[in-house]
Amino acid sequence: MADHNDHGELFQAIGQALVDELPDEWESVDVECEMIDFSSRFACAYTAAGGDLVAFEVPDELYPLFTELRGEMYEPGKGAWYKARFQMDSSGKFGVDFDYDSKPNLTGVLDEDYLEDLEKFPRDRELIPAWMPRPADTP
Repeated sequence: MADHNDHGELFQAIGQALVDELPDEWESVDVECEMIDFSSRFACAYTAAGGDLVAFEVPDELYPLFTELRGEMYEPGKGAWYKARFQMDSSGKFGVDFDYDSKPNLTGVLDEDYLEDLEKFPRDRELIPAWMPRPADTP
């Protein structure tokens, strides 16, 4: 798991963007982000005080914050994550999980888009997921 301290300001900004959208009474919030360089999908939901799970519109601020987080977390050779999940409770305690291997569920994304993402966030050949198209010079 990533070190929260390295990206604390971004996590705090993500949390604040979510809190700004939530009603006064909420217990927890969950954001799923799937992303490559120029395409993303978000799903946001919170648990209301009564226990109901309520989906809500993605705050505009989340796209640039997760884009920045993905860029900052890029590791040469390892690549960038494709999926992230941010969960926070009403006390402000949060957890984040990152998936560097699973194919993101994005619509309208072409092989060229994945190759462009791989060019921006290179990976060692053995770390390129099997589902991902390979650059012409990669066996």
